Amino acid sequence: MLVLRCNVTSGNHVSYTWLLDDRPIPASSVFHHAHKELFIYRTMPKHSGNYSCVATNQFNTEVYTAASPEVLIKVKELVSSPDISYTVLKENSLNYSALVTCKSNRGTRPITFSLRATLVANRTVDDDQHATFTVPLVLNRHLGWLQ
Repeated sequence: MLVLRCNVTSGNHVSYTWLLDDRPIPASSVFHHAHKELFIYRTMPKHSGNYSCVATNQFNTEVYTAASPEVLIKVKELVSSPDISYTVLKENSLNYSALVTCKSNRGTRPITFSLRATLVANRTVDDDQHATFTVPLVLNRHLGWLQ
């Protein structure tokens, strides 16, 4: 849950209007208005944008309005569990290696893939949702489990 607060330093009987990209935010199961607070439940990437509030009160016949500065909120999409595949390559009569490919079906870029075993390798990708690692192999020897 994300909570945004609109703080007003003076005034009585203040009403608040919350805006997302300069459009009023209607109350819903995702957005809940509670006086000077906006509660955002189960944020998703589509809730990204510029948030602001407008505070309004009336004194006699005069209406006073103050707007907050905009706050940019960027909600990232969670990265899916990776699909892992590999190909074993024979480089020469004594040397083998495995090309291990990790692929994610969703997630906000950049995505960092990590391969852990007896060695640690990281790859951060901006334009793709997969990374490939080269792992040296030794025949007839258990080299540990990859994660």
